[in-house]
Parts: sequence; C-alpha cells; structure tokens
Amino acid sequence: MFSQSVEGQPGSSNYHLNRYTNYSTSTTVNPFTQVGAVYFVTDRLAVEAFSQSIAFPFSFGGFNLGLSLLTGGTAYNPAVTQEVSPQTERGHWVLSGSFRVAGNQQGSSQDVGTAGSGSNSYSSDSRASVFTTAPSVGVFIRNNRLLGVAIPVSFQKSRVINRSGIAVAEESETSIGVQPYLKQYAGTRRLRPFVEGHVGYRQGTLRRDNTGQGLPSFRIDQRSIEVGGSAGLAYMLRERFIVEATLGSAAATRFTNAPQQADPENRKAEGWTLTVTATLQPAFSLVYIFR
Repeated sequence: MFSQSVEGQPGSSNYHLNRYTNYSTSTTVNPFTQVGAVYFVTDRLAVEAFSQSIAFPFSFGGFNLGLSLLTGGTAYNPAVTQEVSPQTERGHWVLSGSFRVAGNQQGSSQDVGTAGSGSNSYSSDSRASVFTTAPSVGVFIRNNRLLGVAIPVSFQKSRVINRSGIAVAEESETSIGVQPYLKQYAGTRRLRPFVEGHVGYRQGTLRRDNTGQGLPSFRIDQRSIEVGGSAGLAYMLRERFIVEATLGSAAATRFTNAPQQADPENRKAEGWTLTVTATLQPAFSLVYIFR
C-alpha cells in the first residue's frame, strides 16, 4: 500500500505546505466458514460445489465449483484395513520440522513548511526480519507410539533508519530450546486419530541498541517452560508417508524476562500464558518414514 497527500493552497505566495508520504506492507488472516456438497461421478472423480463466508455462522454469497480426485483403495476390505500399517511399526523413525522466513519494511517522509520560508524534511524507515526453524527426529518405541525431540530456533531483527541511512535504533532477539514429545496413534486403519504431548524449555536474549536516540542500550534474558498437547487425524499414505492434520491443541507456558542492563521500558516480567486452539479446516503436514 502506498499513499501520498498534500495540504495547502498552491495559488498563494505564502501558503502552508504539509506533504506526507507513507507506505506499508501487511499480512491479513481471515477465518471463514465453508459449506457445500460433493457429487461422485466415478469411484475416483467427484464434483464439489461449496460456498465460503467470513460471517458466523454463515452468510450466503455465491458458489464455487471444482473437481476432487480420490486416492486409496476403491473397495472396503476388512482383511487389509485391520492390519497394522508399516509406517508405525516399532523401530521405524521419522525426520520432520518446520521452517519460516519473513520480512517487513515500512517507511514515511514528511515536508512541513511555507512557500516563502522553505520547508523541513523528515523521513524514517523501519525494517524487520524473522527466521524460525524447528527440526525434529523421532523413533517408534512400540507399534503406534512415537518418541521424539524437537529443537526450536528463532531469530528476529528490526531496525529504524533515518534519512541519512543511519540506524537510530536496532533490536534483535534470539532463542533456542529443546522439546521432547510422545505421540500415540490409535487403531490399525489407514485413517486413524492421534494424540501428542510434549514438554519444552527455551532460553533466549533480547538486545536493543538505542545509541542513535541518545538512550541507554539494554539486554534482557528470556526463559520459558511449556507443557502442552494436541490431537488430530493421520492418514497412512502407501508405506512410507503419513499425512497429518492437527485439529486442536493446548499449551501452558511459564516465562521469565530478566533485564541484565538498564531498561528504560521496565520490561522485567514473569507469568503464565495459556493457549488453546481448535479448527475444522487444519493445515496438513507430510511425514516420511525411515526404516
């Protein structure tokens, strides 16, 4: 988004001029409700008609039409579906994780003054970047029971730059943790529910350099302990993959922020946070099984 506005009366020899220029980039998430119907043309192909609405419970706004391609077996075979899928057999192991990189930049400029006396220009630019990753490895200690550990790592950095290209404020935050987990799958069919529980410890550091603003710099040590769990559905795809969808999760976190230097914003804090999520339209993850 980019916008510019000019205020004043250019026809006058001594008009007051205010010129503002702003730009920004943003990301928006809009939850929605979807209802529809599916018509099966063959045992592999279906026509899907659905409507989406951001209102709750629902506000009709038109239909979309699409095709669905079905996978898996075409007939129900109890002898096959009751067998234990090879993915979750004892001794198999998995390697998974997450990765995210994001950036954001915002800036503004301002000209304030009069036509006869000149004008003063002010500008600033802020930039932020985020990097997070959480590699994870696990092994099936029993059929349908996975024991593993994840290593979450994150790095965030932001800067405020003046019109001369000098950083007047800079802030960085780094953290690393360890999170053991235990996941239990239920049943022997290809589509089966699962529950997962975990505990985690994370520590990090927040640093802020305010030398460009004439303020003292500071550092804050951060620590947190988390206990949580989740539940969802898993589909055993062929013999090497598991497709998972988490439908709900809950986590309680105990955190402590301890300033190690003078902090003008008095950020010393400790407390608890509780996070609960649930969805009927989850994101899917694909897990590869090693033998």
